[in-house]
Amino acid sequence: MSRTIAVQGRPLLGAIAVGLAIVVPISAAVRVLDRNVDDFDSSVWMWLPVVAIVAAYVVAGVVAGRGAPHAPLLHGAVAAVGTFAGWLGVRVAVPLVQGDDLGFGLRTVLVNALLAIGFGLLGAAFTRHDPTGL
Repeated sequence: MSRTIAVQGRPLLGAIAVGLAIVVPISAAVRVLDRNVDDFDSSVWMWLPVVAIVAAYVVAGVVAGRGAPHAPLLHGAVAAVGTFAGWLGVRVAVPLVQGDDLGFGLRTVLVNALLAIGFGLLGAAFTRHDPTGL
């Protein structure tokens, strides 16, 4: 007997929106600080945005997992990678409009997408699993 797991769009989009609400302002702040502060990239303070972005992936996983208790891991992973994809769109658009170099390649994108999926799974693991889908 085969059981199909349906992806629920509303909890997924809500979780992606929550993740983006955390990631986009942090990314904008880093962009401003990087242009105005000498050696910001080599500073200890650079770890704060990294930790905040990881937390955003975990939070997106938690929100998606709670919204879809029949398949929390699936929804958590998709919400986190959706958050990453939305952030990537912003991260690529701004330098292209300004005529700057992106500063990263395909390998970096793939590694970061896998990390986002992992942290989304971690966040979804904190939710209650309901195998009946009720």
